[in-house]
Amino acid sequence: MRNVPIFFSFDRNMVIPAGVCITSLLQNAHADTFYDIFILCSESTLPEADRSKVGRLSEIYDSRCRITFVETGNAFQGAYEVRDITESTYNRLLIPRLLPELNARYSTNYTTVIYLDVDIIVECDLSELPERCAAQPDKWIFGVCESPLLTNPSADVSYFESIGAEPSGYINAGVLVMNAQAMNAVGFTDKCLAHKDRKYEFQDQDIINIVARGHIGQLPLKYNFTSGLYTVTLENPAFAERFSEEIKDARHGVIHYTGTKPWKGMCIRFEQWWYYFRCSIYRDDSYYKAYYDSLPKLLFKDEEIRKKLFKLVKKWLKYKLMPWQKKYARFWNS
Repeated sequence: MRNVPIFFSFDRNMVIPAGVCITSLLQNAHADTFYDIFILCSESTLPEADRSKVGRLSEIYDSRCRITFVETGNAFQGAYEVRDITESTYNRLLIPRLLPELNARYSTNYTTVIYLDVDIIVECDLSELPERCAAQPDKWIFGVCESPLLTNPSADVSYFESIGAEPSGYINAGVLVMNAQAMNAVGFTDKCLAHKDRKYEFQDQDIINIVARGHIGQLPLKYNFTSGLYTVTLENPAFAERFSEEIKDARHGVIHYTGTKPWKGMCIRFEQWWYYFRCSIYRDDSYYKAYYDSLPKLLFKDEEIRKKLFKLVKKWLKYKLMPWQKKYARFWNS
């Protein structure tokens, strides 16, 4: 059995998405993978009643996982919050500092761990990630690149430069692999805490990219295929051609709903989230039906969705009507 430590951090507002995310993680684990799940929280952000809802998953998948709730206190109380993203998001910065104590308490010997956001669906096994990243000791943290330079060489990166992050290597913090041992050696958490009062646009994600600059490793796109990457794949043939193999792998990877959330509105691959919702202990057929009944209204009322649909239909017609577009056919279903 391969024991894989996975960390989450969320509050009472995200209990159902967290449960759906963990359900997808466990359903797609290999037979010899055991996920040791640690949930970072405090009594004020995730009360006992909410913890018990998530904890039930360890009873259902008892041979596949262990779920432990880890008290974080109020280290980031009053930290900058924006776009409905609360202070719980900052807790991931505490992971390296917390790990030695957790190892001692549970008789484990973890040095490299995985962190996951809960607005994702995991459709692959993650057990190879810690070993892959441990082989690069000069890197403290690994993630999927989210630099605008990835899709546009002439993109404006002045914001990243202004905060001290490396524009070309900037990573999304929704899926991280952390070399906690290396991070503790340089006082990573203390360095992050020094930034907690800054009003960075992308909050702790910016802090990670600033503090770990020069020691950030890149993961394949499949491990954090964001809504933005799906859009770019459809709209940018050059990007689709360049990353064709990684895009193909992403069909069975990690879906990260970085824009509109599938439980709130219409978004790319929303149906995958609802599939795991219906497979989970949170299944509520009346809630599921009400959402699908609302889709026609969403399509006609939401201007942004209408524009996106119009662009996609336009591209689809162009593809159908112009034979030379056929060489991009393999990307349409990614």
